[in-house]
Amino acid sequence: MIKLLRNKVGEGYIKIAIAVVIAVVIGAIIVAGCYLIFTNNLDKTEDQLDSMVNMGSSISVRRQTVNGVSVPQYSYDGETWQTPTVAGFDENSTVTNLIDIGVDDSKVWLMTFRNSSSSYLYRSFDGINWYPLLSDNNTITMSKSGSTIYVNCYDGRAYQSTDGINFILTNTKAY
Repeated sequence: MIKLLRNKVGEGYIKIAIAVVIAVVIGAIIVAGCYLIFTNNLDKTEDQLDSMVNMGSSISVRRQTVNGVSVPQYSYDGETWQTPTVAGFDENSTVTNLIDIGVDDSKVWLMTFRNSSSSYLYRSFDGINWYPLLSDNNTITMSKSGSTIYVNCYDGRAYQSTDGINFILTNTKAY
């Protein structure tokens, strides 16, 4: 027994030291793997949240064909596009024209769309919320020449605007 106590080979200590080193290395690999997984996913999640929340200084609006129907869409980053909810715009509606007026913060968008029964002219200051301006039982056409917007209704009404906010009636209904 005394011979065992005086033995200083240290075989038990070496086994424990190797087990501790292996445990530390495996733990470090697991922590590094978790770090990479979470940082990559958090970066993607942050990008998706930024695209959903107005983190940019400007917004883009476009007319896009989705499932065979022309719809308005907006984006803060130019990559992630979302379709706004527009009152009166349903599955039978299609955007016939989309025009922007102004620059950056003072930009105004005008949209004409047609559903199964009527045509409408809507305005938006942010590309997300759209407000009705005109309706016609047949067709509303809109064009832009320079800084002037021309709106013509099938019933003979005609309007002009240079800012998309104030419209001047240039022609009344033809009876």
